Amino acid sequence: MPVRPLNPINRQKLSADVTRALRAAILNGHYQPGDHITEAQIASELHVSHGPVREALRELEAEELIVIESHRGAFVKAFTADDVREIYSMRSALETAMVRLAIERVTKDNLTELDALIEEMRQAARDEEPETLIELDLEFHRRLCEWSDHRRLYEAWHRLASPIRLFL
Repeated sequence: MPVRPLNPINRQKLSADVTRALRAAILNGHYQPGDHITEAQIASELHVSHGPVREALRELEAEELIVIESHRGAFVKAFTADDVREIYSMRSALETAMVRLAIERVTKDNLTELDALIEEMRQAARDEEPETLIELDLEFHRRLCEWSDHRRLYEAWHRLASPIRLFL
């Protein structure tokens, strides 16, 4: 009987899993602004090597959820009122460009999807569920981003999504 080779480990998925776990811990308040996050601590808690943690920290730095300081480590970012204004004005500019591009590509089925999301947002507002409302709003705009078929625009918009969740 031939020996089956081992299936390769998907390191990208592992670092993505670590990123998701750390992002969730920051967004749910487990880690507070100013908290020091070390590779060793996270690697130990998640039972992974330092590599995926290092990749996750770089991704979260790009999302502006943490700040990595040379020779000091990673810290959960504290946002100022100016940061919030800048993030929302940037989001507005990106979404305006995204809508202009998406209009050329959107289908009737796409519009039906958006109508359903709008109704879900109305219900979340009536039920006073701000977290659900924000997630639905981000999903609405994520779809428009995808339909704009502009990779860099989507990447820039996506990087703003995590900080927006903190502004509840």
